[in-house]
Amino acid sequence: MEGIMLINKEYSVPFTPCSVTYQHMQLVDFVQKHQIHLKVLNPHQIHPFYTIPDALLYDLKRKNQTIDVLLLYSADVFNQYEYIFPDYWNKLLNHFDEVRYVM
Repeated sequence: MEGIMLINKEYSVPFTPCSVTYQHMQLVDFVQKHQIHLKVLNPHQIHPFYTIPDALLYDLKRKNQTIDVLLLYSADVFNQYEYIFPDYWNKLLNHFDEVRYVM
C-alpha cells in the first residue's frame, strides 16, 4: 500500500511544544505499524511529507496518479482549508482511494 503524509504546520496539537514534529512522529509510527510505503511524487521534495495541500494537488495532477491512502494526523487538521477551498480539497481527495487519520 502506498501513501502520502499531509501535515498542517498551523495546526496546534494540545500540550505539545512542536506540533509539526509531533504530527510527523505519530504519522511515521502509523506508517511503520501498517507497512505503508511512502510515495514520493516530486524528486526535489525535501521532506517525505507535504505541508501545503496545493503543492500536493499540483504534484498529483502532474503525475496523473491515484494513491492508495492520504495520511492525516486527525480529521480536523485541515478543516479550515476544506471550508475555504472545498473544490480544491475535493479534487485532492479524488486522487486517493481512502483517507486515514492517526488520531
